[in-house]
Amino acid sequence: MYIRSLKEALGARLHVVVFPGAGGSSAHFREWAGHLGRDVRLSVVDPWPLHLAVGDGALADSARLLLPELFTFQGPLVLAGHSRGAVLAYETAQHLVAAGAADRLAALVAMAYRAPSSPPRRRFSREDDGTLRELLRQLGGTPQEVFDEPELLDAVLDRLRTELRAAEGYTDAWAVPLPCPLRLYLGRSDESVPAAEAGAWQRSVTGDFAVRMLDGGHFFPFGTGSSRTVAALLDDTLHLAQGGTHDSVR
Repeated sequence: MYIRSLKEALGARLHVVVFPGAGGSSAHFREWAGHLGRDVRLSVVDPWPLHLAVGDGALADSARLLLPELFTFQGPLVLAGHSRGAVLAYETAQHLVAAGAADRLAALVAMAYRAPSSPPRRRFSREDDGTLRELLRQLGGTPQEVFDEPELLDAVLDRLRTELRAAEGYTDAWAVPLPCPLRLYLGRSDESVPAAEAGAWQRSVTGDFAVRMLDGGHFFPFGTGSSRTVAALLDDTLHLAQGGTHDSVR
């Protein structure tokens, strides 16, 4: 209902569930499916049904809605979030652990976003519609037809503003760090996420932690950068699934 399968894999060794950023969609991750091996399943949290169900609710409300579906999945889970989706992935992972499913959580992957404990550097949800419209164009994945239809564009901007507001108002209320590995991926030219955030993210887990610096800006996981990002994710998560660690900044 809230999670859409992009790539099935019978007997998968890993199930990667991706969380789009504010204004994002499953379209951003379609290229990922072509870079994954046969034994990795890929699913994406569908933002529109979640938005309609939660409205102005907190990220914790979204995480609670996702739990029933996550429990139906077989095998170890890797929760991977881009931008605002990284905090929702973190919150969802905390709910999984609180529900007694820590053994299902193979790893958390955060891409291009501040740590849950860090305050936002800029509150985009307070910007005017013109600024949000430009942000939506930068995000990519939105058909031109949306920009040509005022009513449809208003609905999309309303969702974008709501998602941004939830992320910017998020407070990490969990007293215990996640007992799982964490991989933080940052774009080398992404000025929106300071490299110092690595230390703050590291405090969010007790498991193995590593940072990867990848070529590109805020949207490095997509387009021409999708193959590099997926290769890094597979290298990290398959390595961890086999019980390995590598503490490094790359």
